[in-house]
Amino acid sequence: MDSPSIFAIADDLTGALEVGAKFAAVDLEAQVTTKLVPRAGGIVVYDTETRHLSGPEAALTIATLVQDNSQRLIYKKTDSTLRGNISAELGALARAFPDRSIVFVPAYPALGRTVRNGELLVDGIPVHETPIGRDKLNPLQSSSIRACLGLTEAKVIDGETDADIRAAARQILKDGRPLIVAGPAAIAGALASELSHAKRDVELPQKMRCLVINGSLHPASAEQMAHCPFDEFWHRFEYQGSDQGLDRAGMLGAQVRAVLTASRFEAIIVFGGDTAYGIHEALGAVDFEACGEILPGLPVSKSQGLYWITKAGGFGKADLLQRLKEKL
Repeated sequence: MDSPSIFAIADDLTGALEVGAKFAAVDLEAQVTTKLVPRAGGIVVYDTETRHLSGPEAALTIATLVQDNSQRLIYKKTDSTLRGNISAELGALARAFPDRSIVFVPAYPALGRTVRNGELLVDGIPVHETPIGRDKLNPLQSSSIRACLGLTEAKVIDGETDADIRAAARQILKDGRPLIVAGPAAIAGALASELSHAKRDVELPQKMRCLVINGSLHPASAEQMAHCPFDEFWHRFEYQGSDQGLDRAGMLGAQVRAVLTASRFEAIIVFGGDTAYGIHEALGAVDFEACGEILPGLPVSKSQGLYWITKAGGFGKADLLQRLKEKL
């Protein structure tokens, strides 16, 4: 079916791909791009790569991207654990569209992220008390949504169940006014389901050769790699280098490009937004076609004939790759 007109923004590539997958899952065509050139019509998800920028730099990027935009629904994807420049980026949107209200739905119950009395919990624990809250690049001092927003005004909606998120989506669309909606991919999925009641399953080739790439330093990703059933179809990529941060992502991307040039793989499985971006840049930064989700939190996308299965570094239990392989 034809896609509605939605302007979606994410601050890293894994988040952008996750949003695209939510729309593709209900048969709404969505493109994901790292090229910050506004396009008219359809569903386009822009990866602004502002996660690690300063607040003023992130705000300027957002303001430049959305200038002259008139689409009724602007969606700002936020990290489900409040990392990144949420206050600065929503503030930039508020200044760009002073006639629009911001509705913030920060919960993602399917992934254990719930919001009660304005506080974000991860599996019942305040997010700033979890390993995610001690992220070296994005440490958190509080689990309060209001503290995260700073001076930016927004209507914050609590949520502890999927039904809560669906109810929020229905109310947002019922409102009828041009809005700015913010939140992790749960609210994107709920909005998509309200806009289209179709379903589209991810169709992948049988017995794909997959290159599994972990660029995340999060313990959850390391544990998943340790439990991964590698065999003649699934190969582990080992990064050769000692770089850290964004330099590591760039060097890793170049090494992955060399592996993909030398050997035939139908798919890559990538952990971590910085890693995904580094690989995407190394391969030419060609736009993605969103295909859908193979498991909750695991979007499937396609670029230049190569399937990508991506996830955030801190997401998932130890058996995630085992379940993924069974699904494939």
